[in-house]
Amino acid sequence: MLSKSKVGVVTWCKSRNYGTNLQAFALINKLRDLGYESFLIEPFDRQCFSWKSTIKYYLKNAGLLDLINRPKTLDVQGYKLSEFMIEDIPQKQVYTHKEYQKLLLDFKVFISGSDQIWNPNYVNEFQLLGFATNCKKIAYASSIGTSMIPDDKKELYINNLSGFDHISLRESTGARIISELLPEKNPRTVLDPTFLLEPEEWTAFGKKGVLEFVLPARYLLVYLIGNQSFYSDYIKNIASHYDDIPIIIIKSIENEGFNIEGAINYQDAGPREFVKLISYATAVCTDSFHACAISINLSKQFVVLKRHSDETLESQNSRIYDLLTHFNLSDRLFDSINARLNEINYTDISCQLRNERSECINYLQNSIEH
Repeated sequence: MLSKSKVGVVTWCKSRNYGTNLQAFALINKLRDLGYESFLIEPFDRQCFSWKSTIKYYLKNAGLLDLINRPKTLDVQGYKLSEFMIEDIPQKQVYTHKEYQKLLLDFKVFISGSDQIWNPNYVNEFQLLGFATNCKKIAYASSIGTSMIPDDKKELYINNLSGFDHISLRESTGARIISELLPEKNPRTVLDPTFLLEPEEWTAFGKKGVLEFVLPARYLLVYLIGNQSFYSDYIKNIASHYDDIPIIIIKSIENEGFNIEGAINYQDAGPREFVKLISYATAVCTDSFHACAISINLSKQFVVLKRHSDETLESQNSRIYDLLTHFNLSDRLFDSINARLNEINYTDISCQLRNERSECINYLQNSIEH
């Protein structure tokens, strides 16, 4: 039994994308709840440890690296993100070949985590755990994010994933794609890591957030990563459904210029404030996968706007479609100005989620132990 062993997690983190950071937090937090000493493994190239990384190694041992890396000036959002990373995401850095060898001795299990870690537009050997020789390799809720893998990338996936002990993906579309490449691996679908935490855990996490303004009693929360021309009209229509309640817009790094006249524009939200604003919202309007996921987990009314055209190669719509279909919520996609907006009854969904959360936690633990 590998209880209390160290588990290394490879996933995206540290950006100003809320979902990226929250899914990493959720997976690492759940692993620690299960008794595993878990760390985010910072990206490194085992084939290329440069003189710069060697200098960083000696500075770290002298206790000077944190002092040098400490941000001199940060905006409010940057400070909150930095605080979150220090307090909530234990991290492991590898700077030299010696440290790499020690990593493989200390960590016998590595998990390729969620988000779009396997998106063919960004994937590399590190994210496919190519460095983890003679170690157990697990994929938990890894996401491809698109509906296909280009032919010129298939060999990269096959060569690296053939060494995995257990493979699970976040979307059924992704599981189908990997099944076609490696049918013997029998990949399964599991919940996004954010679903591994109970609603009460997310509520407690959000309560630590500090807002710089007074929350209205009722409000429509808007968080958009895309920038479609129809967004403003659709949002105004959705707000009218809720008797024209105030609109709060969380600014995304990808769409900082989006605005609606009269709305409260909030650009200082860190990960905790993001969750806090969802938890208190009357309704949520978004094109973000993780804003949808957390809304479902917290039993919030929400509406999804389509970020991409289905015909574009960079479309990431399949992951949202799979999520909505999984919970029988396809009608939350607001794809017409006259679309009907019904109230979500969460009785059956909450029961489904409780059962699947338990199954996924068991799968995660069994994958580590066996």
